[in-house]
Amino acid sequence: MGSRLEKVMDLVFENIAAERGMLGLYEIEDLVPKVVRYRREGRKEEKIVIPKAITDKVRKDKVYILSTDAQQEFDGSRSVLSLGIRSALCVPLWYKGTVIGIVYVDEDRHTGKFTSDDLDLLSALASYAAVAIERQRLTDRIQEEQATRAKL
Repeated sequence: MGSRLEKVMDLVFENIAAERGMLGLYEIEDLVPKVVRYRREGRKEEKIVIPKAITDKVRKDKVYILSTDAQQEFDGSRSVLSLGIRSALCVPLWYKGTVIGIVYVDEDRHTGKFTSDDLDLLSALASYAAVAIERQRLTDRIQEEQATRAKL
């Protein structure tokens, strides 16, 4: 599954002018980063921190976020301010009406960096990723069941 998710983030960074990005999956209640990307090589040592104000809104309200001025739009969020996020996109990974993860990208140098076309593309890539994730999970379950039956 990892290589498919890596490919999704490669496509995101080839087509959207983001500075940082992350594809994460929810494991129980925690968002676990599966693929992290940085535009500039020197940033790879940074630990990516995604504002909970943004991810919580996507997960709980089941919405897509296109933030052209994140510091104004998420005024009450200390994490948005402290991380210096200017523009952000965040879309859910859906499976049967449930948010199983998110794809998030941001920019810390410019406001108004992303467009509705960027949001549409990110949404399409997230849909592909969600299908790939669920297909892999199903394949893994089938293999586990076959192994259990073989033991019996």
